[in-house]
Amino acid sequence: MKVAFTYNIQKNDIPEEAEFDTPETIELVNKELQGLGHTVKLIDVKKDVTEIIRDLKEFSPDIIFNTAEGQNGRFREAFCPALFDNLEIPFAGSDAYTCTVTLDKSVTKLMLHKNGIRTPNWIFVQKMKDIEKFPLRFPVIIKPNFEGSSRGISLKNIHENLTEMKDHLEKFLQQFPEGIIIEEFVDGVDLTVPYLQAAFPETHGVLPACLYTFEQHEQGNYKIYDFKLKQYLSSQVIVNIAEDLSPEIIKEIQKTSLKTYEILNVKDIGRIDYRLSKDGKLYFIEINALPCLQEGASIYISASSYGLSVKDVIQKILESAQKRYGI
Repeated sequence: MKVAFTYNIQKNDIPEEAEFDTPETIELVNKELQGLGHTVKLIDVKKDVTEIIRDLKEFSPDIIFNTAEGQNGRFREAFCPALFDNLEIPFAGSDAYTCTVTLDKSVTKLMLHKNGIRTPNWIFVQKMKDIEKFPLRFPVIIKPNFEGSSRGISLKNIHENLTEMKDHLEKFLQQFPEGIIIEEFVDGVDLTVPYLQAAFPETHGVLPACLYTFEQHEQGNYKIYDFKLKQYLSSQVIVNIAEDLSPEIIKEIQKTSLKTYEILNVKDIGRIDYRLSKDGKLYFIEINALPCLQEGASIYISASSYGLSVKDVIQKILESAQKRYGI
């Protein structure tokens, strides 16, 4: 097939490009697509939309393999899927609606909470007056509502009293004026559950949970997988299949994840992040409809437990989209 591979390339080591694909990731995915026998056109979408349309029309792909995060605003992840739909070109991945919803942490949590999925209590905040009646129990964690790749997250975001939190909150709102969430902090471990829709009918595409293991780089009372660990200290983070989970938790992860992917209508590929509390309760934290495909990503590690290679994962993403479009 003729496959257009659309992406944002990370050219600078700055927070604003943290979600973009590194050159190494683009090379990896391109190599695997070509290894599957496809003719591939690389399209960096960080340019005028007329140029993107021109490139696509000139190449006339059978399908688009999309990892593009978009550049600006709350609709950025939805921009390319919306464009592809408008051009009537099949593409792998979720549509514009799902990408919009899943980038909005508060809306996502609200939808899942209404459907009986456990998530830490939270409030959405755009102004200081929004916390005049503060309903949450401490400790809490402050997060940007519309960011990915743990941007804006560190141990300093965890607060144990209102006075301390207010001092930080005012500065944080200046940095992220579109809105933040304040969430009751769950003391426990980070789990991530990848999704590969075309794989493993017995689990409906939900892959085994992975566990992040790391030493916290800052002093504090808690451990979190934060921005610095994800972006700059990834070599210090070990990602393995979470093998020590009880059968009950494994069953809950499978059931909760499948329900979440279905509620949010995630297509082909995804990833859910959970916190497993010290008393054994599973809490939904967030979902990513455009998960990372860099070497060593959790989706590859999880899929490898079923004997799938990196190339197999890329193939399954395409297979899922091909089936949906009848290609």
